[in-house]
Amino acid sequence: MYTCSIASCGALQVVKERPNLRKYANPGEDVVTFAAVSELCDKLHYYLAHIEQRELLRQKRFGAACTRRRNFSHISALF
Repeated sequence: MYTCSIASCGALQVVKERPNLRKYANPGEDVVTFAAVSELCDKLHYYLAHIEQRELLRQKRFGAACTRRRNFSHISALF
């Protein structure tokens, strides 16, 4: 549920890989995922150094969050 809320605020998300994440986002396309702490560090360094890539992902997720008709009752129905 927080994944959708964060996206609607326009933030780039870096989240741990979870089996149900694909219900809410497209890993690698509009949200950055990691499986291990070392991978998290690598990706954080990458996106801090590559502002354009970071901004593209952030805008894509924000746009998707704003165009989809999502609300808390819709999200809670997924659980």
